[in-house]
Amino acid sequence: MSELRARWQATFGGLPGVYWTLWVGTLVNRLGAFVVPILGLYLTRGRGLPVEHAGLIVAIHGAGTVAAAFIGGVSTDRLGRRRTLLLALAGGSIAASSLSAQLADSKVLSHEAVRTMVQAATEHAQKNNWAVSIAVVDAHGELLAFRRLDNASLASIDISQGKARTAARLKRPTKALSDAIAGGATALLTVPGIIALQGGLPVMWGTVVIGGIGVSGVTSEQDEQIAQAGLSALKQ
Repeated sequence: MSELRARWQATFGGLPGVYWTLWVGTLVNRLGAFVVPILGLYLTRGRGLPVEHAGLIVAIHGAGTVAAAFIGGVSTDRLGRRRTLLLALAGGSIAASSLSAQLADSKVLSHEAVRTMVQAATEHAQKNNWAVSIAVVDAHGELLAFRRLDNASLASIDISQGKARTAARLKRPTKALSDAIAGGATALLTVPGIIALQGGLPVMWGTVVIGGIGVSGVTSEQDEQIAQAGLSALKQ
């Protein structure tokens, strides 16, 4: 042990304190690089963003890193190291505070909220002996949960998910689309991927749509009753 310590002292003992300050700072900076893959997982699984959107954000982060190195070098030459460091720290703090505020204001459907909706909708359907499929999606229309009750038709699988997706992305009940088309707005039929059948409802947080729930398997009115039962349970 003493020999190892002696070798360490002989190799690194003469280095000045500034070197070790820079070494520690570099180590912390390199460890911070692990944030990027974690950020991707957080955006897709934690915030519910599509993979392509999360990839774009990570790409912008990478481009910003390259630009920051260039700007930092130019600023150091013109303003000096101290001013550049102070500006970088101040800018980073402002950006982090802004991002934190935006994330705090954004709402997503939690696993518990999704489970509550699906269970309440299931109980309402079973109480009436209705064989249906139930789907819940996030604000982007990506599937979060799906349940097909016994004897529900195969067609109800895709229709329930389509209703939920339509309600979330168009930010309105699917009955509104059905009524609009019946009233002559046939151009809505050209919108790709929409299901203009009653039974899909948006999930709201205040005035913000954070998801959708869709039901299929019985009449359109009954489908919406089941979806509403799921929403009502979430609000209790």
